[in-house]
Amino acid sequence: MFRANSRLENISEDLLNHRDAAGKIYDTIDYLITISYQKGQNQCPDLNEILLGLRATKFTREQSRLLGDTATVRRLLIGMAAHSEPFLHIIPELMFENADLSIVHRYVTPSRVKDNIIDRMYKMAVDRSVLAVKGMMENGSTRTNWADVQKAARTGQSLSGLDWRRERLDVLLKNMFLTDNAPDEELKQQLATVNRGIQRWVQLPLINQLQRDQRIAVISCSDLRNGSTRQLARTPDLIYYNILTNIQLRFENLCEMIQTPLFAAHADKDLLHLARDARHAESEFHARCSEIAGDLVRQLQKGLELAAPLREAAIETARLFETFQNIQKQARQQEEYDRLNQILEKIRKHGTIYEIKNQKSQLRIPEKITRMILEDRIPGALGTFVPLIEYDSSIDLDRLDGIYAIYKHPKTIEVAINRAVELYNKTGDDSLIRILSHMLRIDQKPDEELKRFIPPVSLLQLRESLKKCYMRHMPPWKRLWLMLTGSEPSTAALEKIKSELQQQEA
Repeated sequence: MFRANSRLENISEDLLNHRDAAGKIYDTIDYLITISYQKGQNQCPDLNEILLGLRATKFTREQSRLLGDTATVRRLLIGMAAHSEPFLHIIPELMFENADLSIVHRYVTPSRVKDNIIDRMYKMAVDRSVLAVKGMMENGSTRTNWADVQKAARTGQSLSGLDWRRERLDVLLKNMFLTDNAPDEELKQQLATVNRGIQRWVQLPLINQLQRDQRIAVISCSDLRNGSTRQLARTPDLIYYNILTNIQLRFENLCEMIQTPLFAAHADKDLLHLARDARHAESEFHARCSEIAGDLVRQLQKGLELAAPLREAAIETARLFETFQNIQKQARQQEEYDRLNQILEKIRKHGTIYEIKNQKSQLRIPEKITRMILEDRIPGALGTFVPLIEYDSSIDLDRLDGIYAIYKHPKTIEVAINRAVELYNKTGDDSLIRILSHMLRIDQKPDEELKRFIPPVSLLQLRESLKKCYMRHMPPWKRLWLMLTGSEPSTAALEKIKSELQQQEA
C-alpha cells in the first residue's frame, strides 16, 4: 500500500508504527471490492464487512491483536483517509430500511478492476441517498409523536430522550460526519480532514440535489453561527422533509411547547401573557409565540444558558414563523390552483360553449375565476358575456343576461362553431354566432394568431355566417342592391351594424 503512494513524508506516526496492519486492512478492502464487482454488485464494504474480512485472514499474533480491536481498525482507517493523498476514502450514504433512514459509511480504495471508482462511488452515494430520502418521504415515518412530546413538556421533563425531530433531515445528516468519544489531538485533526471531504463531496451535493428535486426545505441559521456565543456556534441549518402538512403541524406544536413549564421559566412574562390572550386568533397566537422564541434567541446570543433541546426548540420556533406563513400562503395558492384546474376541466369536458350564467341562474363558478376568464387571464379558456360589450372590472356580473366560456382548443372550438352555424341556418338564431365571434375576438386578432386555436375552415364558416347575420339588419333596398350587383358589403358597413347592435343590447 505505502509503496503505491509517492508522498510518504506526511504519514502520521501512528500509521507508520502500524504500517503492516494498515496494509492488511487496505488489502482486505481491495479484495472485498474486487469480489463485489466480480459478482456484479458494485458495492464497497462498510466497517463490519471489513472486520469480518479481517477475521477470515491469517495474521501474526501481533497483527491479530491489533486487527481484532475495532477501535484500532477504525483509527487506522481514519488515518489512511486523512492523508494528504488519501490511501482510501470514507464515503457515507443514506439507506432506507424498516421504514426509517440510517447511515452507512463505506470504505473505498482505488481498484484494479474499475477505473475512476472513487469518483463513481461518491456520485453513487449521493444518488442512493436521494432515493433513500424519497423512500422515507413516501413510506417512512416523518412525523413526530407529538402527544408524548407535549406530555413531557407540560410536566417539565427533558426532551433529550424523545424522538422529537422526525420532520427534520439535518438531525440525521450530521451523523454523516465521523466522531470519536475521546480523540487525541492527532485524531481530532484527522477527523476534521475526513469530515471536510465528506461535507464537500457527499453532504453538500446531496443537499443541493434534494433542493433541486424539491424534496427538502432549508432554513439558514448561518447568522447564529457567525459571531455568536459558544453554544450557538454549531447551530445547524434547519432542513425539513418538504411535506408542508408536517412542517405546519410541527410549528403549531412548537408554539404549544413555548407555553409549557420547560420554557416559561426563561421566557418573557409579558410576552407569555400576550400569547395566552391571543389563543382565540390563530395567526396572532403564532406571531406571539414566535416573539417569545425570538426573545429567547436574543438572550442566548447574550449568554443565556439553556439545555440543548430547549435552545434548539427556541431557535426553530423563531425561524419557522416566516416559513409557516409562506406554507399557509402556498397552501391557499395550491387550493386556488386545484380549484381552477377543476373548473377548467369541467369546461373542457363540456365540449362546446359552457354557460356560466343565464338570466335566471346564479354564477355556476366562483366570481373571482369568472372574472379571470373574462379578463383572459386563464390560458386554457376564453370568455364573454351578454350584452356583447367590452369587459370592465366594475361590471356587476349578477345583472348580466348571460356569461359564457369555452375551452381554448381547436377541436372544442370546431364543435362549437359547427353547432352555432347549424342553429343559424336552421332557425335564423344568430345568438351563438355572435357570442362566439366576440369570445374568439375574430375581428381583433390577426389570422395567424386565430388559426392557432381555430381550424381555418371553421374560422371561414363563422365569418361567412356572421356576415349573413349582419346583412339581415341592412335596409331591404341595400340587401337587394347587393344581391343584384353580386357585391359584398364593405367592412365599414358591417362594423357599423355590429356597433349599432351592441348599443341596442347595452
